[in-house]
Amino acid sequence: MEIEKKYWASFFLMMSCLFIMNVDAKAVQVVEPMQQLSDQEYLQEFIGLCNQNHFGFHASTNAASLFEYISLGKELGTTSKTDYEFFRLLTNRLKALDAEVIMAPVLEMFVLQIPQSISRHTMSLKSWNNHVEEMKTDLESRMMNHFDGIVTQIQVAGRLGVAQKLAGQIGTIVESYFPDPFSESFDGYWVHRLRSQVKALLEFSMQRLMWEPSAYQGIWNSVNKIAFGFYNLCNEQVVCHSDDLDDLLWSLTYRFKYFLRLTGHQFPSSFYKNIEFHIANGYSSWIDFEVDSGIRTKKSVLLEEIFTQKTRALAYERNGIIPAAAV
Repeated sequence: MEIEKKYWASFFLMMSCLFIMNVDAKAVQVVEPMQQLSDQEYLQEFIGLCNQNHFGFHASTNAASLFEYISLGKELGTTSKTDYEFFRLLTNRLKALDAEVIMAPVLEMFVLQIPQSISRHTMSLKSWNNHVEEMKTDLESRMMNHFDGIVTQIQVAGRLGVAQKLAGQIGTIVESYFPDPFSESFDGYWVHRLRSQVKALLEFSMQRLMWEPSAYQGIWNSVNKIAFGFYNLCNEQVVCHSDDLDDLLWSLTYRFKYFLRLTGHQFPSSFYKNIEFHIANGYSSWIDFEVDSGIRTKKSVLLEEIFTQKTRALAYERNGIIPAAAV
C-alpha cells in the first residue's frame, strides 16, 4: 500500500512538472516574439487591437490590454515618433460611440502610466541653457584655434575675408545646436508632437470622464489622484508649461462640477462636508493653482457647486425633499 502511494505521488509530481513546462513553453512562444517587435510591427499589433469590436468600450472601462501595450512600448524602446503615432491612434479610436464614457480608474491609470512610458523621451531633451553652454564651449575652442594664425590669415584673405569665413563657421555651429524645430530631423520635433498628443488624449478623456456614484466614498480621492497625476506629468516633462497644467486642471474642475449636477442628489451631506474639509485644510492644494488673474478661481467654481449640492442633500435628509437643481 505504501509503495502504491509513493507511485501515485511520483506520478502526479511528474505530470505537474510536465504541465508547468508546457505552460512556460507557451508563455515563451507568446512573449518572446512580442519583445522582438520592430516599431512598425508594434503599431500594427496595436492597430489590430483597435480594430476589434467594442475596443472603445473595454478601453474606457477596464483597459487592461491597453496598458499592457503602453508598457510594451517602453520595453521595446520605441521611438518618440512611434509613441506619438500610438497615442494619436488611441485618441481617435476612443472617439468611437462604444467609448461614450471613460471611467475614472482608467484615467487614473493613464496619468500614472504615461510618464513611466514616455519620460525617456521628454527627460532626454536638453534644456535651452544646456545647448547654449555647449555651443559657447565649442565656439570658444574653435575661435582660439582660429586666432592662432589670425595675422597670416588677414595678410592672405584680408580682414573682410577672415570675417566672412569666421561668420560662416559660427552660423554652421549655431545651426547644428539649434536646428529648425519644425523639421522632422530635429531631435525634439516628435517629442513636442508627442507632448501635444498626450495632452489632447487627456483633454478628450476628461470630456467623457465619469465616476461610479455607488462608490461615492472614493470619488474625491479619485479627483485628487488625477489632479496630482497632472503635476507628475510636469515633473517628467510630459507637460512642460504652466498654461498646459492649468488647462488640464480646469477641465477636471468643470467635469467634476458637471458630474455633481448629474448625480449629486444621490450623495449624503457628509460627502460634501468631507470635500469642503479637504479644501479648507489644504489637502487638495491643486485647486489653488491659477495662472490667469481676474477670473473666477477653480476653488470658487467648485465650492459654489458643492454648497448647492450639499444644501439639496441636507433638505432631503431633514425633509425628504430634493430641491430642483439650479439651472
